[in-house]
Amino acid sequence: MNYEKLLKEKIFKTYEFTAELCRQHNLRFYACGGTMLGAVRHHDMIPWDDDIDIYMPRNDYEKFLELRESVKEDGYDMVSISDEGYYLPYAKLIDTTTTLWESPQHSCLIGVFIDIFPLDTYECSDMDIYRHQIKCRDAFLRYAMMSESNVWQMLKRHISGYHLKRAATLLFWKFVGLFLRKHQLRKFFYLSSELTCDDGTKCVCNTQWEGKIFKTEWFDDCIDMSFGSTTIPVPRQYDEYLTLLYGDYMQLPPKNQRVSQHFREYLNLCERLTMKEVKKRIAQGKRMEY
Repeated sequence: MNYEKLLKEKIFKTYEFTAELCRQHNLRFYACGGTMLGAVRHHDMIPWDDDIDIYMPRNDYEKFLELRESVKEDGYDMVSISDEGYYLPYAKLIDTTTTLWESPQHSCLIGVFIDIFPLDTYECSDMDIYRHQIKCRDAFLRYAMMSESNVWQMLKRHISGYHLKRAATLLFWKFVGLFLRKHQLRKFFYLSSELTCDDGTKCVCNTQWEGKIFKTEWFDDCIDMSFGSTTIPVPRQYDEYLTLLYGDYMQLPPKNQRVSQHFREYLNLCERLTMKEVKKRIAQGKRMEY
């Protein structure tokens, strides 16, 4: 079996486990972003994409994270911003029979995953929501810079590329983070919920698509759409959502843009390794194993 086929099988298996878990616990979820676009335009993942993204309303998202212990016996785990060393403001459900080192700036190992984004509702002006998104983004980015684990490698790369301002900014926030990293994380959590309400008519994901504000009613009714070998829930009003994000979304992008946007320092599709083992494999020139 070739690498791409096996990776896709692992991704879909992880998605199907996630979907079944949500159905068992009556948790709402919907395809989002490129996954929704793939379901509508290709009835599958976008051919050059390599992950699956879903939204969950905030209350369902929090309940989902509470199921973490129950999924471990099935060979899965969840990671979220509350986990020490994790570096993204949304959750992942990961396959713990695989190993993925996604970001060389952070010494955090995960596995083949599904991205899970919380969807928050609001009842205020679009400008207030946009400003709130920017505040949340900036708070998280400061926390992420404070949490860089391979900071000296980053500094070396910035300096060698004459990005001195970036290097100075990184060093500053790393120093500040020695004292204020946990405070910055609490600030991010506070900001994330500052303006939200349970029954707002507008909704956004605070860490994604800044300035793109959705109507809550778009997600009121969903349909199961064919998605590769399975199905995925898609809002019945998917046209409004996809048009807002992509414009003429049925038009394929130019060929030179049909590439994955994700980074992989190391990926193993059949083993669970430690960071020490991963670095040893990389030293041997191995980056992808299956």
